[in-house]
Amino acid sequence: MCGISGQVKFDATPVDRALVRRMTRALAHRGPDDERFHFDGAVGLGHRRLSIIDAAGGAQPMTLRGPRPLRLVSNSEIYNYVELRCELEESGHQFVSRSDTEVILRLFAAEGVAGFLRLEGMFAIAIWDEAADSLYLARDRFGVKPLYYYHDQSAFLFASELKALLQYRGVDRALDRGALDSYFGTLALPEPQTVFRHVHKLAPGHVLTVRRGRVKQTRYWNPVPEIASRRPLANPVARLQNEIERSVRISLRSDVPVGVLLSGGLDSSTVTAVASRASETRLHTFSAAFREGDFDEGPWARLVAKRFGTRHHEVLVTKSTATEIALQLIEHFDEPFADSSSIPMFAVCQAASQVVKTALSGEGADELFGGYPWHGSRRSDGHPSRAVFTREERDQLYASVWRRTKRRPAPAHGLSPLKHSLLDDLKTYLPSDILLKSDRVSMMHSLELRVPFLNHQLAQFALRLPDQMKVRSGVRKYLLREAMRDMLPSEVLQRPKKGFSIPMDVWLWEKGPWRDMVYDTVFSDSLRRRGLFDMMMLERMQREHDRLERVHGYKFWTLFMFESWQRRWGG
Repeated sequence: MCGISGQVKFDATPVDRALVRRMTRALAHRGPDDERFHFDGAVGLGHRRLSIIDAAGGAQPMTLRGPRPLRLVSNSEIYNYVELRCELEESGHQFVSRSDTEVILRLFAAEGVAGFLRLEGMFAIAIWDEAADSLYLARDRFGVKPLYYYHDQSAFLFASELKALLQYRGVDRALDRGALDSYFGTLALPEPQTVFRHVHKLAPGHVLTVRRGRVKQTRYWNPVPEIASRRPLANPVARLQNEIERSVRISLRSDVPVGVLLSGGLDSSTVTAVASRASETRLHTFSAAFREGDFDEGPWARLVAKRFGTRHHEVLVTKSTATEIALQLIEHFDEPFADSSSIPMFAVCQAASQVVKTALSGEGADELFGGYPWHGSRRSDGHPSRAVFTREERDQLYASVWRRTKRRPAPAHGLSPLKHSLLDDLKTYLPSDILLKSDRVSMMHSLELRVPFLNHQLAQFALRLPDQMKVRSGVRKYLLREAMRDMLPSEVLQRPKKGFSIPMDVWLWEKGPWRDMVYDTVFSDSLRRRGLFDMMMLERMQREHDRLERVHGYKFWTLFMFESWQRRWGG
């Protein structure tokens, strides 16, 4: 993958070249292979490249010359680029490279923003249309790849990560307390908000147009019509098998080695099973293990790796290594983020990056096929099993009243409670937590992470499935289990859902570096001086945890990550 950034000036002054260079270099970890720029009058584009396809011919910014000059930077992997290229060649386009980047550029020249609907893959794209004096930004349907932006009266700026935008000293750093309230409730900031009130993320499935100081955002794809579909479905097991095989097969398209992140759960085991058959070489798989048995999925991963003959790599995550990883996460997460599964994922991505440049993973299957504990519940108004601080606890936590982000009511489309729940997860939990974590942690190690379940054709099939194909008689992901029944070990098929987590409560209770790191930060003078939280409540929580009257490991972790972010990035 790559890192992109850019600036468009509104005030008739030239682009700030030094700023664009600083922004782009802040993304060096996303693209260690190359760095290039384009500057022209009021426009500057920057690109850091991780070369996956056509290393020699896919350099960016890429220019399409002619009566309508176009210039593109993208953080993308387009899996159906071969098929799209053939169509474009038949209509008269002459290509000069083998890259998927040129396919995006020529497709936009031919079809404009409508062309984004034809892309299957993950992408964050910026295209400067010189003739129209317009900048177009586009983000993939589910938000696999991030894209941030900020604008004031003098300029518009965009970048793959917030840290690049913060190179601009004019960024208004007023905190969005409504977004932070959601963070303390769910571990992550809700898309498309960020920690700063005036900095935004482009929403998944949207295009943003910047023209002569005006900024307009439009939706190009909406999951609601798909999930509300009532079309009859014939041979669902065979069709799902075919869709998974196709999606994994095109996700393996690469000029560099590809591996799989394998937890031993249903989703990553499915990807491993199909990829091992489709790969032309012996597949590498990577997993994390813990000494604490309740958290260790190592035996399941080893079982799957043995079944499919992969070259398996296992990394042990201990309390000591987790403490070291936590300190590195603070440096890279430029927003508060407290999903602790980022720690074992960091260890696995680090190990994978020593062997391969890209890897497949199972993200998205739970949101599409109904895999979480709250799927199948009669409730459709939130997921208390995912709460960190409840609403009542947050009222006690804050030293003063915080403005809350009001949750929009579920759209009245006649959806079942299950489909309401899945749609909510697709729009919030998936991009705000799961995909943000996957992108940031993999990119810390310059590792491209691909998510076959979210390729559009497979995702569209899953969205249209009726409820009974997703959750039946208490069995979640029913159809996916049926589709993999003849391929996966029965032990994997029958396993209940287990999150990718760490022994947070135990580590905070035991004496040692983890406990010291968390408590020293949460009860520091700097946090007290900020005056944001009721310290008496925090002291009471500490006593309860130490006595094992109530455990608060994840609450303290959320506070630790917020205060650590304040010190490093809060300004």
